Amino acid sequence: EILCRILKSEFKPYLDRAIPHILEIFKREQKNEKICIQGLHALAAFAPYLEDYLLNVIPALFPLITSVENMEIRKKAIICLSHIIRQINMSEFVSRVVQELIPILQENRHNVELCELIIRVLLLLAYHCKHSYIVFV
Repeated sequence: EILCRILKSEFKPYLDRAIPHILEIFKREQKNEKICIQGLHALAAFAPYLEDYLLNVIPALFPLITSVENMEIRKKAIICLSHIIRQINMSEFVSRVVQELIPILQENRHNVELCELIIRVLLLLAYHCKHSYIVFV
């Protein structure tokens, strides 16, 4: 994460080695809050350079958002998704993100903080994707 922030775009060639390891951590360490949150922070730092990896990264975030019992990991995964949306074009993934987040929103109506985070992500998608998003309104 620190190297990415320092090297900026010069770090991009190393992402093809780093991303698979981070995604593997999400699969194996879903119960380990500290490790998952570190991985999510790293992805957020890599966000400007993730466009080539979205096909792998976006699906890997949803298990953390949907099935993890740890609410902190769920929140951090949603925040990580919002960082990615702010940094790169997500128009190809709008339907996937919306279809995954709406049921979570409905199931967690009682959790105001989680609902606010999800609504912020949906608003970010609407803002950044403009006309592509109109289908979902």
